[in-house]
Amino acid sequence: MKNLGRDETAVDRCGHESRFGAGEFEPSGDEVLDVAAKHGLSAYDAQFVVTAIQLEVPLVTFDARLAAACPEVAIPAERFIRP
Repeated sequence: MKNLGRDETAVDRCGHESRFGAGEFEPSGDEVLDVAAKHGLSAYDAQFVVTAIQLEVPLVTFDARLAAACPEVAIPAERFIRP
């Protein structure tokens, strides 16, 4: 397997740079706090929810409470693995 060059990331190699970009993704603090308050989540968990919503991807989680609080975006890992 080819080693990735210094300026080449696994994201670049997979061709997903248009969705994920080459860097980090940081959701808006206001949106995170709004989701946290609305769903009774910690800001930590709400960051993942907001990120999944903004990237338009499901949030696969083993956290049953998170999956129950945000069923529109969070999918229990068991359901994702065995649909």
